[in-house]
Amino acid sequence: MGNSTATIHFSLSLRTKQISPWTISGNIVGTQQVKGTPLSRAIKEVDSYLEDDILPMFNDNGKINCPLQWWRLNRHIYPNLAILLRKHGNIMATSVPCKRIFSKTGLTINNRRTQLKTNEVAQLTYLNVNLDPKRFKI
Repeated sequence: MGNSTATIHFSLSLRTKQISPWTISGNIVGTQQVKGTPLSRAIKEVDSYLEDDILPMFNDNGKINCPLQWWRLNRHIYPNLAILLRKHGNIMATSVPCKRIFSKTGLTINNRRTQLKTNEVAQLTYLNVNLDPKRFKI
């Protein structure tokens, strides 16, 4: 029933308007309406994304595939996920917790402890970062 209405509308517009690719495209695309609630459309988009093929590590030429390039090409298929990726899929330029660990490691290795082995430094750093100093106050 929906297709026959579109066909009638399309044929009437051809009689009254000049035929051009834009008129034909507008008549075909303009008759389709968005169906479902925003939640159902979001669920459908996520399901479609999860069912899509996984991007292989290497392309046919042997070069590494770029996920950002894939999103650039598929942002119209997954518009809401692309927006979320742009907002939340970024890498922070600095990380304060990481800097703290390096700083504590530097404090662990001082002039008196230069003979420590690598695994001993790793163990001391782990304890220094993860143990709560309040537990050992006397």
